[in-house]
Amino acid sequence: MKGKGHQQHASRPGAPGGEHRTQVGGSFGGARAPVADRGAGEESEVAALLRPPAQKETYFAANGKTIRTALLDEEAQAMAEKLKELPNTQLRRFYDPVVALRLRAQAGKLDAEQIKAEMAMMKARAAYAYRRPGLKVPAELVKFFTKHAASVDSPEKFVAFARHFEAIVAYHRVHNPQ
Repeated sequence: MKGKGHQQHASRPGAPGGEHRTQVGGSFGGARAPVADRGAGEESEVAALLRPPAQKETYFAANGKTIRTALLDEEAQAMAEKLKELPNTQLRRFYDPVVALRLRAQAGKLDAEQIKAEMAMMKARAAYAYRRPGLKVPAELVKFFTKHAASVDSPEKFVAFARHFEAIVAYHRVHNPQ
C-alpha cells in the first residue's frame, strides 16, 4: 500500500553506538523518536499512569439510580483545577466523542462490551496525547481515563461518567477562560 497515511518503516542498523533503530513515519505528524532512545524511566512512568486503580469509581448514590452529587460538583471542580493548564480545545478533543457515545448509550445502541471497548480507546487516546511531542495533555487526564476505563462497565455507568466529564468541562472553563 502506498499513498497518504501509509506508515513507512526505515531501519538504520549503522546508528551511533551500534544500536539498531527504527523510525516510524505516517499520518500523525511524520517521523517519531527512535525506539532505542526511549528511556526505561519514561516507559515505567507511562505504565504507572495506565495501571488501573485498586478501587473503582462509584457513580451512583445509595439508591443506585441517582448520580452522586459530589461527582458532578466537588470532584468535577477538583479535576478541572488539575487540568487548568490544558487548553479548552484539547479537552474538547476528548469530550466531543464522549458526548456522541453518551447519546448512543442513552438510545440503547451500545452494550456493555462496546462501552468497555470505547473507554479503552479513550484511555489509549489520552496516553497517546500525553506522549506526543509538542503540546501534551497532563498526566492527570491519563489517570482520569484509566480510572474510568476500569470502572465503566455498563451503559448506565457510561452515562454517569459522561455527565461527570461534562461537569469537568464546565468547571474547566472557569479555571481556564481562554
